[in-house]
Amino acid sequence: MKVSDAMLDAAMKKAVEAGLVPRDAYREDTLGYQELVRYVVQAALDVQQKGGTAGGAGTATQPKTMTRAVKVRDAAHWFPGLGHF
Repeated sequence: MKVSDAMLDAAMKKAVEAGLVPRDAYREDTLGYQELVRYVVQAALDVQQKGGTAGGAGTATQPKTMTRAVKVRDAAHWFPGLGHF
């Protein structure tokens, strides 16, 4: 099963609500976050489809978009209290 746009939208909404993704990220950063979230959701779907557990981490196929580093302009939300970089 592939990650649908509706699944990705729901996962992004939950990631923002949980504080994993900043609400006011730049558009380029948001696209990077979406690819990361898509990768995580796809891994969960792969495990569900196989009927296994998440213990086999690293078994999901890595999409081409994950081979490059995602540039994030504002990483300060990951390190509260450290100030600006």
